[in-house]
Amino acid sequence: MFFFVRRVTLAAIVVFLRGRVEFQLMLVVCQCLVSILILIAYRPYASTLRHWMEVTNELTLLLIVYHLPIMTDYAVDIKRKS
Repeated sequence: MFFFVRRVTLAAIVVFLRGRVEFQLMLVVCQCLVSILILIAYRPYASTLRHWMEVTNELTLLLIVYHLPIMTDYAVDIKRKS
C-alpha cells in the first residue's frame, strides 16, 4: 500500500507543483528519504535480494534527484551571476 501511495504522491507533486521546481525537488528528496527509511526499518520484502535491490533503487533515485538542479531551470546561469 505504501508504494502505491508513494507513486500517487509523486504524480501529484509533478502535476500540482508544475511551476515550482524547487518545491518539487525538495518533496521528491523527502519522499525518497522516507521510502529508504521505511525499507530499512520495516523490511517489507521476504527475499533479502529483493529487499536490497529496492534499497539500491531508492538510493540511485536519490542520487539522480540530487543532481537534477543542475539539469533544470532551477540552476542559475553563471553568466548572469557575474
